[in-house]
Formats: sequence, structure tokens, C-alpha cells
Amino acid sequence: KKNRCLEYQQFNLDMIIADFDELDDAEEHGFPMRMPATSLITPKRRSFLVQHRPMINKFFDRLHAETMDDALKGNLTPGLKAVDGRSPPRKWKDKDTAEARLLSHLPEEEVFSKKVISPTQAEKLLTETEYGRMKRLVDHGEKKPVLVPADDARPAVRSVVDEFDEPDDFD
Repeated sequence: KKNRCLEYQQFNLDMIIADFDELDDAEEHGFPMRMPATSLITPKRRSFLVQHRPMINKFFDRLHAETMDDALKGNLTPGLKAVDGRSPPRKWKDKDTAEARLLSHLPEEEVFSKKVISPTQAEKLLTETEYGRMKRLVDHGEKKPVLVPADDARPAVRSVVDEFDEPDDFD
């Protein structure tokens, strides 16, 4: 959990880069670090990396957090430093007072904004019949394919190759 297991660190690094020593050598000689071209990664290794992405992301999140902690404590972080980030969105400290002052200077229609509720909110507020009449107005968008383990019960999407493997209806 504290990222202190050297074997775990090496496992994560080895998953991403075949030979991490090459990166150390490149850094030593002043060459920039480069990740391998994705086209050079075998499909088996690519699938393995994608399957283990959550673990790899957590590993790098912990590395980032520890490096940030070091920078904030004044510890060595070669090539990195902590700086102030973007300011968060502005908000009123006291909405009621702000509302009253704004209304004293601006018309009500400029102070308040109206927005149509979402289909999900409408479905909760309307009866099933009322919402049913409005379903034609709802855009569901297109589903985007996602990667799942091969033993997942859902059917695979048809590939481009599958689309062209259909028998000709013109014979």
C-alpha cells in the first residue's frame, strides 16, 4: 500500500517497458525518455497492459502523490517542482447577499439563468405515460465499445472484417 515493495515496483515498471535499464542509460546520456511505439507492442502484451491498467494507474498515482509530497516538504525531486495550480471556479461566499445586490443593479432575467431539466430528471418527475409520450425527444447517443475480459457474457461487437465477410447477395 505504501509502495515500498521493490518487487511490486519492478513488476509495474517491467509491464510497461521491457528493459527499464535502457531508460536509465538514456537518462544518463541526456537522451529524452521515450515509451515504445504502440505498434511495436505485441497484441498479447497490449491486452495484458490494458487488463492491468487500473493497477498501473494506481501505481503512477501513488508515485505522483509521493513526488508531490516530497516537493512540498522540500525534498529532492529531480527535474520537478511544485507550483500553484489553476484557481478553482469562483463562487459567492453569501448567495443571498449577492442575489440581493445583483438584483439592485440588474434585471431579474439577467441575474438568474434557466435550464431545461435532463431526460433522467424528467423521467423521475413525470408519470410513466407522460414520459412515454416524450421518449421520441430523447437522444440516447451511440454506445461506444468497451474492452472487457474475453469470458464476459456479452456478445462481441462485429468487427470491420466481419462486415466484409458476409456472403454476397448479388450472386
